[in-house]
Amino acid sequence: MEDIAEAAAYGVAAPSAASSGAVRRPAAAPVAAGAPPGMAAAPAAPAPPMAGGLAAAAPPSAPRTAPPAEAAPVMGGVLQKEALGLVEIVPFRGVRRTMARHMAESVAKQAQVTTMDEADVTIIKRIREKERTVAAERGVRLTYLAFAIKACTAALKRFPRLNAVLKESGEEFVLKRYYNIGIAIDTKSGLVVPNIKAADTKSIFEIAAEIVDLVDRAEQRHLGVDELHGGTFTITNYGAIGGVYATPVINYPEVAILGMGRVRELPVVHEGKVLTRLLLPLSLTFDHQLIDGAEAARFLNLVMSYLEDPDLLLLEGA
Repeated sequence: MEDIAEAAAYGVAAPSAASSGAVRRPAAAPVAAGAPPGMAAAPAAPAPPMAGGLAAAAPPSAPRTAPPAEAAPVMGGVLQKEALGLVEIVPFRGVRRTMARHMAESVAKQAQVTTMDEADVTIIKRIREKERTVAAERGVRLTYLAFAIKACTAALKRFPRLNAVLKESGEEFVLKRYYNIGIAIDTKSGLVVPNIKAADTKSIFEIAAEIVDLVDRAEQRHLGVDELHGGTFTITNYGAIGGVYATPVINYPEVAILGMGRVRELPVVHEGKVLTRLLLPLSLTFDHQLIDGAEAARFLNLVMSYLEDPDLLLLEGA
């Protein structure tokens, strides 16, 4: 229940994942040369007398090195010495712990498999450049993510199993006839996945504007509970940070998630000629309990066709 409360309170007062309390230790006593670690130096013994009653001069001592400064916590935890060295004990709380348990549940309850391919998004690049001024006037950026959301909503209507939920009993599954597309957002507090409601009814410009709004409010921890629930399919754009392919974990109880890698210019054979094209790596993880590999591949092929030829979205009224 604690995790549920933490997730529900995300938009208002999500608990901090850090705690203060570095351990401070008293300065160590001087250590005699050759003495075991931790043993204080004993008082020096008097030198034996020399002939004539004069004491022998003590040999010059080796210069002492200052003891190393105590390490400081790097993640707000508490330092603790173990047999192999110093460790830091850090509380695991808030959004990060909630998401961690959610991911563990997802992997435990689903037979997750990932298929990978790449889409030629050269045409989308040209559209973005052509409509950059219009997008700027509307205060949005036409990202590849906005096009991917539109492509996925159109493809989900043709492959409804990927927009479903398998019941706990395993005897029924629920086909969602609405399309709320979640977007994974990396924040300082951890990963959050708000969703764009009824994405199939919105234009690419509207989707792009909503992405900007959700990202801004996620970073400020101002998302509402309703925005974090009710998703039917999720897209994670890890390529915005780096990486080509991945095996993203499904946002349970959804049954599929699409990962977008880093867009790259690569030489490819296009219409019989070797040309430089812009390629977008895609990784689709799906629950094999409900979705066959062939169905997942066909879905991904359709998403790719929409990304490679966005005019199809207009022709199909998507």
